[in-house]
Amino acid sequence: MSPALAPGQFILVNKLVYKFGDPKQGDVIVFRIAMDPNREMLKRVIGVPGDRIFIKEGTVWVNGAALSEPYITAQDTSNMSEREMGRKEYFVLGDNRPGSFDSRRGWDVPEENIVGKMWIAYYRP
Repeated sequence: MSPALAPGQFILVNKLVYKFGDPKQGDVIVFRIAMDPNREMLKRVIGVPGDRIFIKEGTVWVNGAALSEPYITAQDTSNMSEREMGRKEYFVLGDNRPGSFDSRRGWDVPEENIVGKMWIAYYRP
């Protein structure tokens, strides 16, 4: 997701990094989906615990400031009412906004569902 994964790319995931610290805004994480714990997704962290987030005409606002997102591959015009992240919740969005199934759908990522941080993206020969 830097800016985005291309079809056919593989990733290496650092599963130890969050044993020593918390995910930060901008990190690309792998997490288990609460609705289907056997499935994992890869998304960018936009909001961390305590953050207030809303989206207006595609612009993401975090704690009252518009977020600069040079990694976006396709802008959208979505809107979302303000939400505040809980103590151990993360708000995630995909870089391909129009086609992404992400926290705009009303779900957040609980800390315990985070598998790790994307480390390297590569093509396998």
